[in-house]
Amino acid sequence: MAAGAAAYRPAIGRFATGVALVTTVWQERRYAMTASALTSVSLDPILLLVCLARDSQTRPAVRSSGVFGLSVLSGPRGREIAERCARSADPDLDQLEGIPLRYGDGGLPVLEGALAWAVCTVTQTLDSGSYDIAVATVDSIGTDDRDLDDPLVYFDGSYRYLAPHR
Repeated sequence: MAAGAAAYRPAIGRFATGVALVTTVWQERRYAMTASALTSVSLDPILLLVCLARDSQTRPAVRSSGVFGLSVLSGPRGREIAERCARSADPDLDQLEGIPLRYGDGGLPVLEGALAWAVCTVTQTLDSGSYDIAVATVDSIGTDDRDLDDPLVYFDGSYRYLAPHR
């Protein structure tokens, strides 16, 4: 089969990925989007990469601010947040309203109780197709010590939970 969008989407959807929330603040407004294209790039220096959807309001806010918070999602609450922030938002709507947050370096919001979180500074942005690829240094990072049995993953077009093999 030829490599076209109709064949690519279901094939690449078979690659399970974690789900994260990307947040930033620009001109006193909070922005958020769901991301499943996230990867570690380097340990020296510590860099990660996240893909920002072009149709997201968060993309231009991250490009303008040059910083973002990242929260690794889990459980039913994480799924609810992922679904809420994956939809295109009303430009006047604060997608983070009512979500328990704490504020990291530079006042960037990260999800309270996230499996892991990071505050990052963008060092390079690459325009690429329907996404911008942002490479960032990790300024601060942490984890939650709670039970790890329910990380949220995206697989075959839907959110699922990672369960231990039995």
